[in-house]
Amino acid sequence: MAVSGSAADSRQPKTSIPKIAGIAKVQIGYSTQADLAARWGEGKVVTGGHPNSGRLWRVKGTTWVLQTDGFDYTQRGLVVDSFALYEDPKLFFQPEMLADVPETRLTKKDFVWFGEILPGMSQDKVMQILKRKSLPVALTPNGCETEAKGFCALTSLPLYPFQSWRAGFIFTNGILSRLTIDADSKKL
Repeated sequence: MAVSGSAADSRQPKTSIPKIAGIAKVQIGYSTQADLAARWGEGKVVTGGHPNSGRLWRVKGTTWVLQTDGFDYTQRGLVVDSFALYEDPKLFFQPEMLADVPETRLTKKDFVWFGEILPGMSQDKVMQILKRKSLPVALTPNGCETEAKGFCALTSLPLYPFQSWRAGFIFTNGILSRLTIDADSKKL
């Protein structure tokens, strides 16, 4: 069946989430806060992009703290558009913020990004892995980042779908202290 020009023009691309968006059985920029709660357990609710949109978890057997946030919605719910994994949360959070943070159901091995990178790795090792995986790397003041294209339509902002993803790596004294994954509406 042929589609008229105006109907074809109004179609959006299919959802396409880049591999760099995946971590711990979810996809940042696609998975919802409800998806995370189902897989990871309930996190501590914190104010993020708007009240009660942020969550915190600890990773059992580590010092790590996870932080997620969402602002926009799809038909499935509040989409998690940012993720951060902190190796030493005391560098980034006030002690009272870390009180009563529950542990995730997942283990340390589930939070290995792209199959190899985890907090506590040396900057040299992270850079070697990124290069070997042929990911484009841009240096930042405290580390580096990589970006990839994708597409995820939003119902709360239909004119601004997620179209780019960024994974960032912040190093403290040459050690990976923070890993971030963010979805954005900008085109690469």
